[in-house]
Amino acid sequence: MKKLALLCAACAAIELAAAPAAKLEPVAAGFPQWQGVSPKNHVLGREITASDLRHKVTVVVEFEPNDNLKAQILKASGFLGATGFMGLGESSGWEKLEDIPRNVILLFSNRGAKDPDGLKDALKVTKSEENMLAYVRGTMVPFYDNVTFVGGPETEGKRPYFYVMGPTGTTPLAQGKLDDAGVKAARNAIAKGKEQMAKGAKWQKFYGTVDPERFPAISKAMEKGKPLGPVATAIQKDVLSKDADKARESQIVYDALLQTRDDLLFRIILEARACPHRAYYDFQQLVKYWPSEKKKLDDVMARLKSIPDAEKLAKMFCKAMTWADPDFECRNAGEAKKIVTELKKMKTQLTKMKESNVTIVQNGAVKLDLEIDTLIETIPDRVAGKQP
Repeated sequence: MKKLALLCAACAAIELAAAPAAKLEPVAAGFPQWQGVSPKNHVLGREITASDLRHKVTVVVEFEPNDNLKAQILKASGFLGATGFMGLGESSGWEKLEDIPRNVILLFSNRGAKDPDGLKDALKVTKSEENMLAYVRGTMVPFYDNVTFVGGPETEGKRPYFYVMGPTGTTPLAQGKLDDAGVKAARNAIAKGKEQMAKGAKWQKFYGTVDPERFPAISKAMEKGKPLGPVATAIQKDVLSKDADKARESQIVYDALLQTRDDLLFRIILEARACPHRAYYDFQQLVKYWPSEKKKLDDVMARLKSIPDAEKLAKMFCKAMTWADPDFECRNAGEAKKIVTELKKMKTQLTKMKESNVTIVQNGAVKLDLEIDTLIETIPDRVAGKQP
């Protein structure tokens, strides 16, 4: 309840009308130009960028922060199931999860300001409603002030209001008041947008739907272990190119780079709750290509280091992940033997961790122990030049 009170107070306390107009990020023709997606407008949940709202199904629900705010949030919470985050990591575990869902994103946009005293009644919720509100917070749905896009719906006097953007174009697939009919229309639009994505080119990290050979600067930077931020900045300069194809591809790849970064950042935050060793592994990947994001995870990494044996388990997990990569090969038989020796030492350390009183460490140790058994058996045959 305290978190919800803070949420409502934060929504109500910010004076939007007095804010100066922010400089809009340039976009190629035919793509929505989002505005208001900035750190200063972030209220709660996942932090995103404008790039995270393109090339996918984007569901925006605009709220009016009045004494009916709780009901508005509960009404919109029905869209959360479409994002794919429900029960994420519960079946196969975070260790084996390749990518987090990206096809649908839900955004809550606060489009007004009221006296926080008017929200007191909205904070008196039943237990069942508390559970749903806790679920909304748990999924970390992004909650921002005053987000819209150039040419977007005029919603003054109509809120709560929704609109659903498809993976392409600047016209909503559906929009309207957030009532029963609106919820039904939104669900149909989400399904339509997902169908469009399924029929289109497959989305890949770093490049989106563009052939990687068209942007060699990305692979060159990755091969040298250099940050990708400067590469993304250079690519963004071409989104306003007079060559329409070049502008379109540059927009897609620029957005793909930022989405790859932001999805990894979000994944780490989610993993830290139940699988800190995988979070530690992904953290290494994040700071390798986007070192400027490191500070955003200071609290997450500090919590991980405070858990007994969690960091030790994480470092072993990182090594195991490297050796388990299908493309990994030992240079010679001597290196293979050395790795197997180290793996056996890890098993000895894991014996104690499997009895840990910390559930997430215990579970992680059990799973890693099984992975190490497989590696001990397969590493000797993964030597360069050796026939399978």
